[in-house]
Amino acid sequence: MNAAFYINDGDHCSTYATCLTRRVLAGMGGSWSKVEIWDNEVGVGQFSTDSPTDAEQACGAAFLIRMTALSPRINRMYLTRLRRGPGTLFMPDGSARPAMGILARRDTQAPRFTCR
Repeated sequence: MNAAFYINDGDHCSTYATCLTRRVLAGMGGSWSKVEIWDNEVGVGQFSTDSPTDAEQACGAAFLIRMTALSPRINRMYLTRLRRGPGTLFMPDGSARPAMGILARRDTQAPRFTCR
């Protein structure tokens, strides 16, 4: 759902031209206009060799929650990298990173961090 573009470029998915999610929604009109859209294997930092900072991950998590508000058709999001690899939501000791709290509360902002 464009989280990599948000983290790398600060793109907020505000236009059709820069937002894959908006393109999918527009492209699935007609007989597809009422189907649910599930975003699977989404996360912040899973395509990087380095883990994102707590701030990057928290801001990215809030961005993902905002993306689900684009349409009532987007009603499920399956997260990856909960415990292993870069971008995990839990530390090796089992404690949650700040992004996990944002996702659990469905926060659309990361108030402890300065986001783009």
